[in-house]
Amino acid sequence: MKNLFILMVSIVALSIISCSKDDSLVETSSESVILPKRIVETTTNTNTTNIITSTLKYNGNKLLEINYPDEKILLTYTGDLITKIVSYRRATILFTTEYQYENNKLKTVINTEDSNPSFISKTKTIYIHNTDGTILEEEYNINSTTGIETKTNRSSLNTYANGNLVKTIYTAIYTSTTTDSNITTINYEYDVKNNPYKNILGFSQLLDSLQFLINLNNATKRTSFSQSTTNGIVNPPSTPTFTNYTFLYNSNNYATEEKYNFSTFSNNVETIKTITTQYFYE
Repeated sequence: MKNLFILMVSIVALSIISCSKDDSLVETSSESVILPKRIVETTTNTNTTNIITSTLKYNGNKLLEINYPDEKILLTYTGDLITKIVSYRRATILFTTEYQYENNKLKTVINTEDSNPSFISKTKTIYIHNTDGTILEEEYNINSTTGIETKTNRSSLNTYANGNLVKTIYTAIYTSTTTDSNITTINYEYDVKNNPYKNILGFSQLLDSLQFLINLNNATKRTSFSQSTTNGIVNPPSTPTFTNYTFLYNSNNYATEEKYNFSTFSNNVETIKTITTQYFYE
């Protein structure tokens, strides 16, 4: 459950920066529906602090807009399902994501990056709902001129339990004179309290295209490791990496603050950053 649209590039990799709060589109059709109205994300390291604030507009529990000084994100619904998300910088479209469903289950996601008119990037993800409850994702690149689709070497298999994404297995196959592969497995652990986004209509159908945002509860731990094959020989798995998330909650057991650390490297120098996200429901 990171910043609302870090995940969206699987949908759109954006930071959310907002202007002043405006609830003019909020209709409280039910006072029991708890929705995040403002989100403040603070990134700190030893030298810098960066604060990003977003405001969210609703109609009932349909999320319509996310606003910030130079950019905004607009969502479109068809009935109770989210069918399009468009990101703008001023009047310029940056990203468009279109969702298609089959029997109210997500079937296809098409992402178009429009920020560079001379090079439009377009991809498609197909979701295959297996009988055992897992969901397979297959990726395609789309030629923006011809429309020809080419399947990539990447896929992922997602496992859900109790309304949460609990396991993802990413697979990449490389074929030259031999077929090699790299498989990354990510496991998630959760608390039993409320994800801030759980009441936004249509989010639960978006599966992992919104990562943690689609879950009922809050991810408290992420464990990741990889294993590869070379010339058909299976290599030893990598050392697991862990990310722990801590939360504060309000009297309704909705998360009001999330905090975690991550590392970045530059010239072999590690910098540890702390991300603190605060959720405001009023």
